[in-house]
Amino acid sequence: MERNENEIPSIGALGLLRWAWRQLTSMRTALILLMLLGVAAIPGSLFPQRSQNPQKVGSYFTSDPTLAKWMDRLHLFNVYASPWFSAIYLLLFISLIGCVLPRTFHHLRAIAKKPPLTPRNLERMEGYRIVSADPISALEISQKWLKRHHFRIRREGNSISAEKGYSRETGNLLFHLSLILILVGIALGSLLGMKGEAILNVGDRFINTPTSYDNINYGKFQRQGSLVPFSLTVKDFVASYLPTTGQPSNYVLTTNISAPIGSAPKEVIIKVNKPWTSGSTKVYLQANGYSPVVTVRDKSGNVTFQGAVIFLPQDGNLSSLGAIKIPDMTPQIGFIASFIPNGK
Repeated sequence: MERNENEIPSIGALGLLRWAWRQLTSMRTALILLMLLGVAAIPGSLFPQRSQNPQKVGSYFTSDPTLAKWMDRLHLFNVYASPWFSAIYLLLFISLIGCVLPRTFHHLRAIAKKPPLTPRNLERMEGYRIVSADPISALEISQKWLKRHHFRIRREGNSISAEKGYSRETGNLLFHLSLILILVGIALGSLLGMKGEAILNVGDRFINTPTSYDNINYGKFQRQGSLVPFSLTVKDFVASYLPTTGQPSNYVLTTNISAPIGSAPKEVIIKVNKPWTSGSTKVYLQANGYSPVVTVRDKSGNVTFQGAVIFLPQDGNLSSLGAIKIPDMTPQIGFIASFIPNGK
């Protein structure tokens, strides 16, 4: 039985897996996945995320429940924890490791080796030049010139071989290794980290327990008992703005922190991008707003409620909305109020 010479042999399941691995670990695939990851992150900046701004997510369901339901099915309100974003992220992680690590080991072995010996037959090289000079002085001059221009040199007998160009590949590999470390850090943060938010007024005291947070998200392997015990009291908050543009120039939060709870409190200044740190726990100043002091009286003029009510900012000018609840009145009443700063 004769075999057809044009017949393509089957590579089998193992060969198919090897081909898929080579395609996945190529630099071209890694660049494509990196671009896809950037594109996939765009909806996270266009739509409010449930972990960061649940109020705005709720407004989508109020204004158009049908559209919001489909958007929620597509994970547009939780982009960075969605299956499709996680799939791109994991493929990029695997692609970079499979591409960069073998190149790194090969590069390290090449750096450890000496430059190759000079060939015996110069005629086999693509370009060469023969000059008339004393061999000893010519070698000394050549060696000094090569060292001055940062070549790696190997001198054997009456010949010198030199090479350079490893710094470019080293920088390229360091960049990609740094990218892998960033991805590892993001993954560890999502698995072992915790993020919580709490709105405090000046004078309020915060204790680091799950019930003190307005919203809290645990990593896959994080538990409630792992919270670092500390208490924080807000003493003062100062916001300064540029008079010409009205843009914020500085936020300063003054606090008293007891870590651990029961120890002598220490005054700590927290600013934007300058958190207070205790072990692996960091307390950031994320945003600010207004809490107008509200007084509610009944028909007889008696004060039924008085105190600062937190209003949530709606725009860059801190125009805010708030809910004022009076549960002790009969019947119970509540107000929805707007607060417009006067700029002073």
